[in-house]
Amino acid sequence: MNTKKIVALSVFCLALGGQAVNAAAEFISDARGESALIKALEKEVSNYTSGSTGLQIKGGDDLVMDIGGKMRVDYAHDWRTTMLNSELPDDIASFRHRLDLNPSVRYGEERYGSPAVEVGASFRAKTLGGNFSAANRISSDAVRVVDASSGSHSHKLNQPYPWMRQLWVNVCLNNVFDWESDTRHVMRAGMFNFELGRGIALGSFYGQSKEYLGVLNNTNDLSPWGILFSGDLIKDTLSYDLYYAKLEERGASFADVMAREKSHIVGRKDTPHVGVAQDNDLAALRLKYTFKHDAAGKFDSEMYLLYNEASGQKIELPHDSKSTLFTYGSAVEWKKSDWEAGGEVALNFGRENVRAIDRNIVNVSRVDNVLREAYSHLIYSNDGQALHGKNVMLSDANETLVSNYTGTENGVLLGTHTYAGQTYDINNASDRFRPAFDIDYKGWAAVADVAYNIPNQNTKLALAVGCASGDGNPHSAEKDGKYSGFVGLHENYAAGKRVESVFVLNARKMKRPLSFSGNQDVVQNDVSFSDITYLGGGVHYKWKKDWCVKANILGYFKNHTSKAYTYAKGGVDGVSDKNARNYLGSEANMVVEYEAFNGLTFAGEFAVFLPGSYYTDIKGTPLTDSKVLKALDKPDTSGVEQENPRSGNDVAYHLNVGVQYSF
Repeated sequence: MNTKKIVALSVFCLALGGQAVNAAAEFISDARGESALIKALEKEVSNYTSGSTGLQIKGGDDLVMDIGGKMRVDYAHDWRTTMLNSELPDDIASFRHRLDLNPSVRYGEERYGSPAVEVGASFRAKTLGGNFSAANRISSDAVRVVDASSGSHSHKLNQPYPWMRQLWVNVCLNNVFDWESDTRHVMRAGMFNFELGRGIALGSFYGQSKEYLGVLNNTNDLSPWGILFSGDLIKDTLSYDLYYAKLEERGASFADVMAREKSHIVGRKDTPHVGVAQDNDLAALRLKYTFKHDAAGKFDSEMYLLYNEASGQKIELPHDSKSTLFTYGSAVEWKKSDWEAGGEVALNFGRENVRAIDRNIVNVSRVDNVLREAYSHLIYSNDGQALHGKNVMLSDANETLVSNYTGTENGVLLGTHTYAGQTYDINNASDRFRPAFDIDYKGWAAVADVAYNIPNQNTKLALAVGCASGDGNPHSAEKDGKYSGFVGLHENYAAGKRVESVFVLNARKMKRPLSFSGNQDVVQNDVSFSDITYLGGGVHYKWKKDWCVKANILGYFKNHTSKAYTYAKGGVDGVSDKNARNYLGSEANMVVEYEAFNGLTFAGEFAVFLPGSYYTDIKGTPLTDSKVLKALDKPDTSGVEQENPRSGNDVAYHLNVGVQYSF
């Protein structure tokens, strides 16, 4: 296939892709439904066929276009699912709709027996009922300085719009290089999803990770850019995948590499630019093996190795850490007659390099009852005087004092400052400088499930077990150490293929505080598949081929022991000397699906969570997630300080019902 054909194919795909988006808009607003979609496409091609799995359009020169997708409208209601506290207004409900449109164009199927080139995309549009700007609001924040708020403002479009989640091209290397082989080898490049195993070590939720570690944590509703080579080594027996992804690009322009973002790194005041090779790269190798035997059944297994080098990450300040993570894993699926089972094991190793930083910055603080520019980690000292313990004000003399200091000692005397007739010592705060240290990754995870299909009963019985190692915040002690909690990238594991979690491991709205390791002001949250053990069972029943009912019960335990928390309004408030018990609680859920006809499904799910002794022992823990607190405080112009929301141990409920049409 020559270059002209490749260019023509790309142009053809973009043209029809644009028509597909316009056609989708007509499909939503036109009561005629599919006829409107077909009519819009008839303007481009006259030879089309409509199949049960989507719309197929055949053009000239061995070109074929497929359009598929799904539209879902649902209603969701959650009671106490975030803080498990009935004293808070944690009662959330909304109507939602989402449209996914997946067009693709392929060339060469008739000539070569399989597509030589395929270009695909995925478009998404979603809205929240009564709040059509929820997905496209540019800003809606109040500007808050210390205790004062300027009020909120927003720039938004009250019209939903689609965005591109995926855009990729597949090229069959056999056809490009005229390889005569019974094994097929394909290259894919662009934006697309790639998972390892069950998605525990590497999933498809781009950016979802842990906020307190130096790994990417910026969830995006799209796919990362990557390139994938895959194919067979032994046909129908042994295959391979070689994957590379660029998760973050920090060196695409001169402005990127010269940006002065590292002045807070110790030793980088004179060279604060970002520099080169500060990207976030991921590579993975996977081998899949299939074995069939009449007596033993069918085995599908895979082994994988993942490598992620995440430079320029943030723990407290930008670029203050670098993560080098390796994960080795192995998974297997087995099926024989009415039995099926599967499992996966994953091991972390590697290291997080935490850089030495100077936490001192200039911000606005209240000094002597006046808002002033002041240093965050320089403190006045003069017992009994007005400014004792206050932040040091910014001035020419103090700026020179700070610039001339080249040490890294906390609490040391820097100089003096005279204000209102009083002379004050200027000291570094006790936590101004953070030393450099390394954290070794030592996490692991293991899951397994088994199911039995009762003959002639349309019923499946399943059991599942899983465990992921846990730990506290590895940065609470600023010294070399290890992190024993499991680290998954882009992970959203929902408790297995055969027993499913709806609430705890799928929705993941409930707060799961990290282990308390002693007196601490900040309580961080970790809802990832880490520091948890689950046991569960489920029953799946199909009735009249149209109805499917799934019922599951799961129990959850925390692996890493935490201190309890003591709270009483107006009384003692803080971390207890006693240990909290490890039982997180139990979840019961039910999923009901009814397929009215091909493609149209009505579905509903309900879940209830009964908190265990762990939540009883940490009841009253304040919600101190900085992002959430800022969002709560920005609209408040009263000037009255409010108490942070506290966790509870009340029963939580989740309900979601909807209709979905797949085409």
